[in-house]
Amino acid sequence: MSAIVLDRPETGALTLEDARRVLGQVWGHGDFRGMQAGVVAEVLAGRETANYDYNVRRLELERELALLKYANERQISLDDAKVALARDTMKLQLQRELAGADGEGPQVATPPTEPAGRAAPGRAYQE
Repeated sequence: MSAIVLDRPETGALTLEDARRVLGQVWGHGDFRGMQAGVVAEVLAGRETANYDYNVRRLELERELALLKYANERQISLDDAKVALARDTMKLQLQRELAGADGEGPQVATPPTEPAGRAAPGRAYQE
């Protein structure tokens, strides 16, 4: 028997329609019998939940590694790194809030780095 290749959507999630297509290709049936469709749907939903949980945990670990790297490069404790990052985050959030929806509000924070050249007044983060 040859392997069946499933074309997954970008999310990687398989749907009940994918399962029906495989059922037709492998066994020649057009649809599931009785409660089979419900069972297959539950299994697919569980797989999506497991993938989601895995991705969340992976992102949490990547964040922790980035924090450790940041602290190590600056020779500071992890708590000091968290404080510095939180302070910078609050400054940036305040800048965004005060700039308003149109982004034309006053510049209230000095950018941490200034690229070569000079941006237009109030546009330091955009240009």
